[in-house]
Amino acid sequence: MTSDQADADVQSRNALTDGARALICVGGDGTVHYGLQVVAGTGVPFGIVPAGSGDDIARAAGMVQSDPTRCLAQIVRGLAMTSRELPLIDLGRATSMPSADVAIDRWFGATLYAGFDARVNARANGMNWPPGRARYPVAMLAELATFVPSPFAITLDDGTTWQQDACVAVVANGSSYGGGMQVVPHARVDDAMLDLMLLDGVSRTELLKVFPRVYRGTHGTHPAVNFHHSRTITLDAPGLEAWADGEHVGTLPLAIEAVPQALTLLRPSAPAGS
Repeated sequence: MTSDQADADVQSRNALTDGARALICVGGDGTVHYGLQVVAGTGVPFGIVPAGSGDDIARAAGMVQSDPTRCLAQIVRGLAMTSRELPLIDLGRATSMPSADVAIDRWFGATLYAGFDARVNARANGMNWPPGRARYPVAMLAELATFVPSPFAITLDDGTTWQQDACVAVVANGSSYGGGMQVVPHARVDDAMLDLMLLDGVSRTELLKVFPRVYRGTHGTHPAVNFHHSRTITLDAPGLEAWADGEHVGTLPLAIEAVPQALTLLRPSAPAGS
């Protein structure tokens, strides 16, 4: 049993040092996200029993099951296999720039984002009511009242650099966030690449029209929505906070990269892609 996230981190690392051969997380994206920090890039098999309100990392890893017993059965079958037989998926990794006051080095499984959606995430996390996912529409309307787009500076792996005002910037390894919102429907966890979704600096009225379309993944047809495909992405905007997998990461700028086959999944079948 653990008392908090820091204790869980220490106990997990100690267990692996003492010879544990796998790490299994039971919980939502927050629990899984911090589990990734322990096993990413190590080759230690990682199992997920989705038990949260979002479960977007589990969805990206192809491990979402409506019945936890079936999910556990997957993990048990995976434990009977060798590491070489288990599937691998990519992860994203965000690090601070050399000039940063605070060093950041964070893995993520689904998405990293800054802008309107990050502000909604922060507000929803601080709300006691309504419960569960119902907090997000309420938080979205509250944030909309004062929201203005931010000036972003972006660099891709081919050297392309540009600046633009944007409401939302999402760097995706998996296809969804916020409990199944299809923010980048075509993103895959097995292509060694990241996908950047930008929503241009539209008015609040237009933002209210286009942002809810993310729930269905139909926002890509809006002229203010743009997608970019890159192995590395540098993202900067003055004073903006970045979040990943529903957890606070830190202040931009960040250098973000796709790390191929960084996570060994504790399940028998091939990765689902997204």
